Amino acid sequence: MSRSAACRGLSLSVCALVLLASPFTAEARRHHRRAARTQVIQFAPFPSPVTGCRSNRQRVLDCEEEAAKAAGKLISRVLLCHAKQASRAFGDEEFASFDEEKCERKATRKFDDAIVEAVSEIGCSPKVVALAPQFRDLVVEKADARNVDLYCDGSSVDGALLGSVGGALIDPAGDDTGFVPPSAQSLGCSNEVGDELGDFARDIFRCHAKAADAYEDGESYDLDACRRHAREHYRAEIDETTAQFKCPSCLDVTGQLAVADTLLSFIDQNNQLIFPCPSTPSSTTTPTSTTTTQAPTTTTTTSTTGAPSTTTTTSTTGAPSTTTTTSTTGAPSTSTSTTTTHASTTTTTTAPPSTTSTTTTSTTTTTQGSVHAAFLDPSLLL
Repeated sequence: MSRSAACRGLSLSVCALVLLASPFTAEARRHHRRAARTQVIQFAPFPSPVTGCRSNRQRVLDCEEEAAKAAGKLISRVLLCHAKQASRAFGDEEFASFDEEKCERKATRKFDDAIVEAVSEIGCSPKVVALAPQFRDLVVEKADARNVDLYCDGSSVDGALLGSVGGALIDPAGDDTGFVPPSAQSLGCSNEVGDELGDFARDIFRCHAKAADAYEDGESYDLDACRRHAREHYRAEIDETTAQFKCPSCLDVTGQLAVADTLLSFIDQNNQLIFPCPSTPSSTTTPTSTTTTQAPTTTTTTSTTGAPSTTTTTSTTGAPSTTTTTSTTGAPSTSTSTTTTHASTTTTTTAPPSTTSTTTTSTTTTTQGSVHAAFLDPSLLL
């Protein structure tokens, strides 16, 4: 039985904890701990507007690459669910019994399985495991809310109202926006654009993974060029789509580019859920200094002058330095410097100054690596 099958029915976080306790993963974690002792973990933010961070650690990179692949596939699968839903609403008998909610649950389960597999085979950080479900739920939520961007044609054919078809909502009792396409051409165009958007999402995440891989190798990478190429490829597909289908005006060239830009903005804003940064990121390279001040040392000297003449001194020394002197006189007199005369003998006792305080501070400074921004985040160490 596969590890993902063994976790069936468990939440992603609980399943990950089960796998992290397995002997295989425990051994992998020990190996990675040993390797981590000789490597300072560094993170560099993705260039704006992309959120998230790249890491110089191979294990972190391997996990996040798998998560990025799963993220692109999740978007593509959810969009395919919506295409089948629109086809069913239009009246395509092939999808007469199609259940869109069940389709989305299957898509999210495959995403969860991919993360679980990455945890078991690579040993992902707890942060990736914690954030992956948040990304998964956001994809479904936004895809449902923005479905009207694809199924935007609520018009009727040649101005004639088609009753329950033309202008009808795809999911009137549910959470999916959009209209039932009024024609097979409109349906075909919307479904094809959705398919191309899925490819576009996978291409963008592939660019982000390549940028992270280059950083781990200490090499430069032109992320902007990769993203431009992905958009150009999508633009070329628009020409094929408009040549094959009579697209509605809301999905002309401008409209199709607009839905791609909306998707790109969503990916950029939530890339940090796939390529997370440490808990306390910094935009500059700053050495970390730790200052430890030991507990103050206390020295106490007590002088007691009674009759005829007794001087008692007690000293207790702890760590660095506070000195307190207390003089107590029984009779006849009290002073820091006391002289007592008996017959023709003179005894002079000179006490230390009333109070002397000295503080000794020892400083330990730890300097981490310095590439763009350097962090040492225990949450990324399993």
